[in-house]
Amino acid sequence: MIVRVVRQRDAGDCGVACLAMLFDLPYEAVAQAVVATKQTAIFSGLLPEQFKRIALELGTPLTVRRAFNADNDRGIVWLSRADEKSDHVAFLSHGLVFDSDGSVWPWRAYLEDYGYKMTGLLAKKKEKRAKNDD
Repeated sequence: MIVRVVRQRDAGDCGVACLAMLFDLPYEAVAQAVVATKQTAIFSGLLPEQFKRIALELGTPLTVRRAFNADNDRGIVWLSRADEKSDHVAFLSHGLVFDSDGSVWPWRAYLEDYGYKMTGLLAKKKEKRAKNDD
């Protein structure tokens, strides 16, 4: 699977860049969805519920997962560090962290180098198949 790395444009818009990577959209398309959903935190960070509203505007619901497999799962990973008051997000796909600064890391090396802890994953919600779908 190809990931097009999208860089953040301001100090607090890592979430916009990560949504663009998750949905394979240009930064501008996600920024328009942020405005359309009247989210005011585009440059100061987004909360999980705000990510969900923006994703619905883009046509795909998201779910928050506390348990996930960093080697195999794909989504926006929530990162926290004891010495910071604010969290960070990055895009996680099959063992690699795509940071909105443009860098790509194996997830273990990223956590070790930056001192982050993964605290959750925003992933595309899987559609339930009807019982008659075969």
